[in-house]
Amino acid sequence: MNTNWTYFFLLLLNLYLLVGGSSAAESMLSTELVDKLEGMKQRALNWLSSERRGDYGWGSDTSRVVIALAAAVDGWPQKNDLEAMLIAKQLEIELLAKLLRYPEEVIPPAQIAYYALGLNAICRDPRDYYGYNIIDILEKHSDEFDSSGYPETFGFSLSSLVSCLGGSHIHRRQIHHLIQISRDETRLHSLETRSMALMALKCVHQHRRIEGIHRILHEGYEGLGGLQGLDGTFGNIHTTALVIQGLRLDENFAEYWNETSGIWGLGAMQKEIGSFEDKVVGTADALLAISTLLNGSSGILRLRRHHCSTYSYKPLESIVIGPEIPVILTTPGTKASTPENSTSSDNATPKGPTPSKSSSVSVTPVTGSSISSESPGEVRRMSGVAPPAKTLPSSLTVSVKYSLWIGPDPPIADKHNLTILVPTNTSFFHVMQRAAELDPAFEFSSTVWPNGHYVHTISGHREQPVGYYYWLLYRLPTDPDPTKPPPTTYVAERGVDDLLVKDGDIYLFWFKKI
Repeated sequence: MNTNWTYFFLLLLNLYLLVGGSSAAESMLSTELVDKLEGMKQRALNWLSSERRGDYGWGSDTSRVVIALAAAVDGWPQKNDLEAMLIAKQLEIELLAKLLRYPEEVIPPAQIAYYALGLNAICRDPRDYYGYNIIDILEKHSDEFDSSGYPETFGFSLSSLVSCLGGSHIHRRQIHHLIQISRDETRLHSLETRSMALMALKCVHQHRRIEGIHRILHEGYEGLGGLQGLDGTFGNIHTTALVIQGLRLDENFAEYWNETSGIWGLGAMQKEIGSFEDKVVGTADALLAISTLLNGSSGILRLRRHHCSTYSYKPLESIVIGPEIPVILTTPGTKASTPENSTSSDNATPKGPTPSKSSSVSVTPVTGSSISSESPGEVRRMSGVAPPAKTLPSSLTVSVKYSLWIGPDPPIADKHNLTILVPTNTSFFHVMQRAAELDPAFEFSSTVWPNGHYVHTISGHREQPVGYYYWLLYRLPTDPDPTKPPPTTYVAERGVDDLLVKDGDIYLFWFKKI
């Protein structure tokens, strides 16, 4: 009798290990899905490599790519091959250039957070980086975000996650705020904000005990998974990538969403050339999600301070790049035909009367939004069954299109486009803040005047009064067409603070000579 029970117990144990157990994350994926994800990963890596510039960086997106590479490629950059070392050096050079101008030139909080993660990724300590404590700089900004509700919560959640990964102590009041964000059912906070808050809570829980955390996380994951669309995604690539990383933090993630449908939906977003949305940031975010699905753990949470198993990476001063180092030049696309030195010196003065308070305004995050990269009416169809989608109450959010043209000649100008969902009664200034958090191309600087914010710099291009180059904001009836530039009659009559966006609004900021 005892022998029969022992045999039965062993049989059940084997079945458990086959179906679930500690290797459940891997066993849930069929060979077909693993092969599909590996193919997606390789195509994304190839495309990112093709977009790399001659300095081995990706412009303002370098930190985002470095984070994705460290999460997706085993041993990167510790293996110290030349390419990895040059990419890491470029990240350091870009950050040092910004730090040398700090605090006179404010670094946007999201940019600080991604640089801190990037330093973790290349095995550098963000708390002691050439005398700078990057985490401390970030936490000073984070204090500004630590209040309940719209519009600070995305930046607060991101800053909390990065501080936790950097080894900081997260205070009880911050934890309570993160819990409040993760439990949001009113849709005041966006999916990416709630997912970021859950990842921050999971990180904190790995260091200290939080009462009732398992129930809190379960409720959060269940709420996110229930919003999976019929196409398997959670909206645009940025939102989908963050939600996937959040869901895979839980060992019972399969209960919350249809993973197979999600993988096929993610695959449908990738273009033949390997990119997502033809953007470096979108492709880097997707690479994080793909590596999360393959590895069975969140990509960002792998980038803890001192996460490197061996610190073979050489610091910046230990390597001298000589002329014998080959440099591969790429042509990722046509750049704007803008005047020389379009990012003019800080001596440029804003147009108008002397402001009562001249201060560089950092780009604070705005929540309650998500981006949709699809064309109007476009629906991705796929086989398979996914959980029913939950639609958002139309009374709570509005959809706004926001574009940039950088250069006087629209057909060859550098162009960027976003479609953003934001809460009703949102000013265009808050739309700009949210866009800057999601895509570095939309980062901006402004001064505070008696009647509101005056935007003088976007995407690194500052107005040039001497050459009469300014940023003009247009409110358009249709999508901007480079072959038919809008007339000045469409220039917005109000400032960015006074413009309350409505559903379907289309805005264009154009850097041009007037």
